Amino acid sequence: MKLSEIASLVHGEIFGEPDLDIRGVAGIKEAQEGDITFLSGKRHIKDLPHCRASCIIVQEPLHDLPLPQLKAANPYLAFAKLLEHFYVKPFKPRGVSRDAFISDKATIGQDVSIFPYSYIADGA
Repeated sequence: MKLSEIASLVHGEIFGEPDLDIRGVAGIKEAQEGDITFLSGKRHIKDLPHCRASCIIVQEPLHDLPLPQLKAANPYLAFAKLLEHFYVKPFKPRGVSRDAFISDKATIGQDVSIFPYSYIADGA
């Protein structure tokens, strides 16, 4: 995803290259090349020299920081929106397929997924 697209998504202002490719989000200490991270408050400024992220979300631009920056009114909220965008929770169907075989002597829990052609034996 291009940094310009991320800026539109979080209503941010870019300080740096708008065509920068961002492939993921991570915390400031865990971020790698291709990731975007965020700085909320001054607590993690000491971690910036070691930050390997490709871009950082900030409330106000840091002019002595060589990384591209995305200015957002609330960096924490912008980061949370990006987490939702990059890491969509996979859909897990619940229920028992009518094409599954389940023994009358098997015990099935709540909110399970039993797919077609599954075999649940006695005592399971």
